[in-house]
Amino acid sequence: MLAIMLVYSRFQMRWINARYERSRWLICAAMVLLAVHYVLQMGHGLRASGDDVGAVINILFYTPCIMLISLGIINIECGRIFQKHYFSVGMCGLVVLGVTFLIGVYLSGSLHLGVILYVMFAQFIALLLYFIFISLHETHLRRKVIEAQTATDLLPFDRYTLSSTLFMCVMAFMLVFAILNRGLLYVFGPIMLISLLLFVLAFIGLGYNYRPFDGIMEDDLPNADADLLQEGMTDGEGTLPQQKMDVSRMKEIDAAISEWCAHGGFRNSEVTMSILSRHLGIPRRELTQYFALYLQSSFRVWLSDIRFQEARRMLLENPHYSNEIISVECGFSSHAQLYKIFRTKAGMTPRMFKEKLVSQTRVQSN
Repeated sequence: MLAIMLVYSRFQMRWINARYERSRWLICAAMVLLAVHYVLQMGHGLRASGDDVGAVINILFYTPCIMLISLGIINIECGRIFQKHYFSVGMCGLVVLGVTFLIGVYLSGSLHLGVILYVMFAQFIALLLYFIFISLHETHLRRKVIEAQTATDLLPFDRYTLSSTLFMCVMAFMLVFAILNRGLLYVFGPIMLISLLLFVLAFIGLGYNYRPFDGIMEDDLPNADADLLQEGMTDGEGTLPQQKMDVSRMKEIDAAISEWCAHGGFRNSEVTMSILSRHLGIPRRELTQYFALYLQSSFRVWLSDIRFQEARRMLLENPHYSNEIISVECGFSSHAQLYKIFRTKAGMTPRMFKEKLVSQTRVQSN
């Protein structure tokens, strides 16, 4: 059913992103493997042959499923070089696990592997922890990049991140204890399915918010800039390296950005640091230094403030405008982001702000 949901949602997408689609099919393949596993375990009576046989089948199917889901996650989160590295490590782990299984079958002459089962179980735990670590690690790095390079609403990504973290943690805790015990598997199995369902729904939701330019931050950058992105563009303490830039160059960049704002460039909700860099013909590294050293800010904070000031001006002049109109005209990616910005900067919602304006107008007219 989850595989069908993933396939069906493919035909509802407004934009097609190659990176996201690769992740979709990786996760879909994992769902198909889980379905095949269920048929073999229940339909062909392998589980009935004994808990040890059931555990062997669980390990043989759960390991590639975890690998496929993890690769689906990190395919969205990191660059191609890291993807190849993780894939190579995962494949080596699967090969070692497969060889161990074949040795066990050769020595025992059946699926009752004896002590080899526990060797396989140890290998399974090692691979499980590895895939969980890299998935959570790359997700954390990706969020830093998104915060540094864009000013879009992070809610869809945060939902996806939360569901990924929940799914990975639930899977790590429950599989380790339940894979060798049928009773525990019956208890933990439904919880795992619920966490998997939440993950798939969040993944589909992320896809609906993916746009054609997503992924441009890594794929179109030179190696030096890509390394900077992977480091979160910080010096390890959450701040940018304090590199000097010529004052005249700072003023040139400031003039170019001021002109861009005057022409309403901030109204484009899809603008990123890379898009702004190419539009202005200014290296992205210089833009980063400009925001950090000249404005003592970041691209996200600066652009959010520009959009907030424009939204505030529009509400002052046109208090009858709806939040949706204000969001579109000011470049916010959603009215939820507009709401969040007003709560942060004005201490009130857009509606409260409009009501305050109306009451002030009435007092002045009286």
